[in-house]
Amino acid sequence: MKKFILPLVAVGFIFAGTSCKKDYTCSCTTNGVSYDVVYKESTKAAAAAVCEGKGIGSVEVSGQSVDNDTGCTLQ
Repeated sequence: MKKFILPLVAVGFIFAGTSCKKDYTCSCTTNGVSYDVVYKESTKAAAAAVCEGKGIGSVEVSGQSVDNDTGCTLQ
């Protein structure tokens, strides 16, 4: 019985330690124009950091620099 439970518990800890990755949508408004950006297979913390402009450099949309302090929110 112990030989069965110990590996099962170990597998449970491995799955509990992994972060959930899924698609997140960032909604932004720049100069009166609204657009959405989808971050595929991302963690929520990483998507929020990029969406809200925390800890990253400049952001480009279609080759144009965008001020990311214009009200982007993670959906």
